[in-house]
Amino acid sequence: MKFMVRIASVQMTISKNKNKNLSKILSYIEKAHKQRASIICFPEHCLMPDERNLVPIKPLLDKITKQCKKFLIWCIIGSYTKEDEGIFNIIYVIDKNGEIRAKYKKVHLWKNERKAISPGNRNKVINTEFGKIGVINCWDFAFPEFIKKLSKSGALIIFCPSYIVDYKNYLDMLKSMPLTRAFENMAYFVLANASNKETARISYICSPSKVLSKLENKEGIIYADVDLRAIKKLRNYFRLP
Repeated sequence: MKFMVRIASVQMTISKNKNKNLSKILSYIEKAHKQRASIICFPEHCLMPDERNLVPIKPLLDKITKQCKKFLIWCIIGSYTKEDEGIFNIIYVIDKNGEIRAKYKKVHLWKNERKAISPGNRNKVINTEFGKIGVINCWDFAFPEFIKKLSKSGALIIFCPSYIVDYKNYLDMLKSMPLTRAFENMAYFVLANASNKETARISYICSPSKVLSKLENKEGIIYADVDLRAIKKLRNYFRLP
């Protein structure tokens, strides 16, 4: 098991032009590789942000999986995607061999999504060579018991791709949320948010005790080196499962 992991979190402006988004995503994957990151997280639905104008997802994902394989990096990325049973807000987890290891369909939909988007109904941890990880999606962060199921199942890092809007009366609370979720789960917590004008434009990587890296009010990428052995020690110290 690999104990030391470099995490990258991307805060990017998302365009309605899917090819423009794809080009930016591929570029960030290469940048993260050059900085020796093991895993990179992108914002919610950054690949296809408009559920009313969907195209087949596979050709887009194929280019991302090839980039992950080329640069030996894990990737967490979101898109609206049409499947037989409906349209979903999906987070894809791609491993360093270019294989899609998991798909998480957002369970707690934001109010503007509920007319057109179908909710998922479950979540689970994903095994990696550096331990178990968990993935949630934006408004899921408002449901602590939902997240707690991931940490109780062994997740050492919890990733939260987001597109946070309607935030102006709640910005202080939102800024405190990543560290709070990290502490109450005794896990590293990664928030990757969009950098569009209507979004909160805040991204964080937190340990249970402090903010390791953050980015506010601009597009870019942040990194943090995390020691997964520290999480296990903290869980033992606080007598958590």
